[in-house]
Amino acid sequence: MLARQESMVYVSVNEMRRVFAGAFDRGALDGSIPDGTRRGGSRDRAAGKEESMGMKQYFEGLGCLLKCDNGVSIDFMETSQHGRLLDSVRGKRVYIPDLKRVFQGWPGIDVPKANANLGALELAVNERLRSVYLDERKQRKLKAADFALFSALWWPSAPFEELCTLAFFIIWLFTWDDEVDESTGSFTDGLEAAQGFREHTVRYIAEFLGVTDQYTLDQPSNEIIGNQRERFFRAIVHFIMMTQKEQEMRLSDRIPSLAEYWSYRMGTSGVYTAMALVEYSTMSHLPRMILDAPLMQVICDETTVIIAVTNDILSLKKEIEDGSVGSIVPLTTASGKSVQESVDEAVDILEKSRHRFDKAAEDLLASSGATAVTRNSLSSFIDVCRSNCVGNLIWR
Repeated sequence: MLARQESMVYVSVNEMRRVFAGAFDRGALDGSIPDGTRRGGSRDRAAGKEESMGMKQYFEGLGCLLKCDNGVSIDFMETSQHGRLLDSVRGKRVYIPDLKRVFQGWPGIDVPKANANLGALELAVNERLRSVYLDERKQRKLKAADFALFSALWWPSAPFEELCTLAFFIIWLFTWDDEVDESTGSFTDGLEAAQGFREHTVRYIAEFLGVTDQYTLDQPSNEIIGNQRERFFRAIVHFIMMTQKEQEMRLSDRIPSLAEYWSYRMGTSGVYTAMALVEYSTMSHLPRMILDAPLMQVICDETTVIIAVTNDILSLKKEIEDGSVGSIVPLTTASGKSVQESVDEAVDILEKSRHRFDKAAEDLLASSGATAVTRNSLSSFIDVCRSNCVGNLIWR
């Protein structure tokens, strides 16, 4: 349907395709089409669906004006749910407060606290990138991410050998996720192929962790190692499974509710995998009764919420530029709030999550009834969780 407004005619993408289909088939629109625009299957991240031709690339995305024979300008009006939400958010000016104030009193927030082995870690990370990723463009992108600084801020007290292992794991986690989520990923737009990739990954990890076909762990001679291995494996599987839910939602034209969003975001953030490595990072061991305590679950959950929301807030501009609306601010806007109200609500989530974390940590330390050694290990665990939150903010 055409609707006139101040000499502007708005046309849906589907209507535009119908009108100009013949012109594209003939290989010309108003006399010319740039080379390469007739290829099929261009990815429309904003609409979350496959386009049958490269028309939207040719018009350079939303908002590109054309001239009709009668001199009236026309513009695309997105008819997809993703597109309409993107249009409602794009171009808005918002105020994002200094998020450091949310974490006042936590270690590293006033003076960044990085691992003393940062310099040596940078050398190890760069060498790792050169040996694993042969494509120079990929290497440059990964080096720019500065995973050495990320790791040094997340685990400021980890011994060097453990710190290197943690950094290499983070590199793997980010690059694996890119394969199913980023525009350049091998499986970004193919759900079936991505699922095969996930299944292959789980089998590969299971083999090296000593997991049977039923995903039960072989019992090692050391029970502590077995417990840590089990937690790590289950966290990895949860992360991988939740990326499937996120991809299914992204490739559909349905806007998830905030409850649906959180149902997979808690997993796709990858933070639970880091929680499973806290003991490794501190070279300590906590009794299973403490690790399984409800208050410990609160600490891990709130760490995940804090990191996920921090990332969503600070990556908002980039996400909108990339045509993505699958984060907390746009999804809150979809419920009827303004973009600024949505940002403010996200900051409020951060503040409340920080307070719940502190309360759970205080109560767990008070109720553990543990030995001095175990209490020290528990305090170290809590400190690492705080360093993960603060380090993530500083790194971004």
